[in-house]
Amino acid sequence: DALTAIDASGNALVIWEQSDGTPDGSTRKVFSRLYVAGQGWAPAVVVPGLSASNDSVALVSGQLLVDAGGNFTWVRHDVAARRYSAVGGWSATPLVPSTDVGALVNAQIDSSGAVHVLVYGGGELRSNQLPAGSGTWTGWADVAGSDRTSPRARLALGTAGGLVAVWRERNPGDANYSMKASRWVSGAWQTAVRIEEVLTNVNDTSPALATDASGNAIAAWHQGNSVYVARLNGSTGTWDAPTELDAGQVSNSNQPRIQLVVASDGRAQLVWNSGIFSLKSAAFTPGTGFGTPAPVTSYSSDHFLGMDSSGNALLVYRSVSQWPNPTEAQQNVYARQLPWGGAWSTAALLETGAGDVKDNVPCAMNLAGQAVCIWAQNDLAADNIRNSLWGALRR
Repeated sequence: DALTAIDASGNALVIWEQSDGTPDGSTRKVFSRLYVAGQGWAPAVVVPGLSASNDSVALVSGQLLVDAGGNFTWVRHDVAARRYSAVGGWSATPLVPSTDVGALVNAQIDSSGAVHVLVYGGGELRSNQLPAGSGTWTGWADVAGSDRTSPRARLALGTAGGLVAVWRERNPGDANYSMKASRWVSGAWQTAVRIEEVLTNVNDTSPALATDASGNAIAAWHQGNSVYVARLNGSTGTWDAPTELDAGQVSNSNQPRIQLVVASDGRAQLVWNSGIFSLKSAAFTPGTGFGTPAPVTSYSSDHFLGMDSSGNALLVYRSVSQWPNPTEAQQNVYARQLPWGGAWSTAALLETGAGDVKDNVPCAMNLAGQAVCIWAQNDLAADNIRNSLWGALRR
């Protein structure tokens, strides 16, 4: 696995795990490289205090975040946070909450550099905060007020230190799940509300959630054979009635891989897998709502969606060539661009390597439209002996 993040100036950090090569290649460690805008890639360094000799131990997990000052924070699945700066490098020891209540679901970093986490364990969702410059977490808070929640949840930043959370929760009277939401206001989570009234089950897939500069939020989730969206009015704290998109076209048994991005002025772009591999998108215009879903590509096994401050979108995805009649099963990396109000560009191949692109393709994008993507790829077309780590930058 690998993670990446990019700051407002175009500096990027990448972390990954691999064998250190000594004495027999059996020890794996975590490495990182910093890209400095205008200068290039710095040498790789080892993240201190992490190693494993068992392939079943995942060293790289969680999320890599960056604040407005260009300082990075890595939060692992166990909520151990590690800080990185271009001047000081990696912090010597991880910052761990005093009590373990579960595994990381989602993390966000605000403009001050404070890290906010959403954690799931034992049927409950809890949040915690690591203030900027502090080595101590503030303490756990119950998000949902229920022990019937699931790890299918998301956290987003609100305004003035606020937060928004959405999650999938088991109904008390039947076997179905509903979509719930809450806001963190004045230091506490408000009473959870149900944001959908559809009788079909909310599927066991991850929702999407994003906010604009005014604290308005959009949530998107998979329910039945459709994608549903709902909008939170940041001023009133109320959710609009949900809207059904792509009705009856989304597979009930496959992950739609919903991704959502929102610009500061409230414009948004949503993408999802319709059926098994086909990818569709829909744009949201404040005051108008979501437009008609439009096809993007007929095959996508994994994708990233980003948006700049002008509402222009970038899509990066894995796909086999010549779909729907591929001559081989090899996965490649492609990119498409969408100017606001325009049409998706034709696919551009991001890599020319001989081998198969493995797993997902982590990417990050800043408001200036600069982006970084990384991926593991077989060195040889017909061999899986070794993978190398590749990257692409959008300047």
